[in-house]
Amino acid sequence: MKGRCHNPNNQAFANYGGRGITVCGAWKESFEAFLDDMESSFEPGLTLDRIDNDKGYSGENCRWATRREQAQNRRKTTDLPCGVFHQRSRYQAIISLGTFDTPEEASEAWQAAANLLRGKAKGKYA
Repeated sequence: MKGRCHNPNNQAFANYGGRGITVCGAWKESFEAFLDDMESSFEPGLTLDRIDNDKGYSGENCRWATRREQAQNRRKTTDLPCGVFHQRSRYQAIISLGTFDTPEEASEAWQAAANLLRGKAKGKYA
């Protein structure tokens, strides 16, 4: 948490400290201050989550959350075109082929899409 907010050499700095996200002074200086604010609400299986993703880490803006809750609490990327995602200072172009019941079906759909893009369409999903 402190590294990605305050160390420009940290791989995640651009998405945290580079956006102005900081760790409050009390937490930055003292792990005990963090425990005083957060320990009583901790439960196994939960991870630290910022309530407002545009604000820093502090007792007022943090909670313990499930991975699902965290996945739903993401900053908006409405300025990106459909199918474009920003991750680790890089951009990804993703086309969803849907959901499948088995890994084999998903793999077959992926292969059919790849073949279609290469001009070699065949199979169930072509």
